[in-house]
Amino acid sequence: GYTVKDFDVLVGAGPDSSLSWLLPGIIGASVLVGLAQGLYLRSRSPEAHARIGLGNEAFQLEKAASS
Repeated sequence: GYTVKDFDVLVGAGPDSSLSWLLPGIIGASVLVGLAQGLYLRSRSPEAHARIGLGNEAFQLEKAASS
């Protein structure tokens, strides 16, 4: 809470500076874009979405099983 509320103090900018809303806005927009991409991938390719975080071993095992 305080990091966002007092961001202008944290970055050393004045309260009227565009930095006080621009940088948190970029972070928030990045979060929203990442969530949208994850939802798109889950709806478009559930198998690929399910493999996220399993590493290369899961891909290699699946590739070997399908051969």
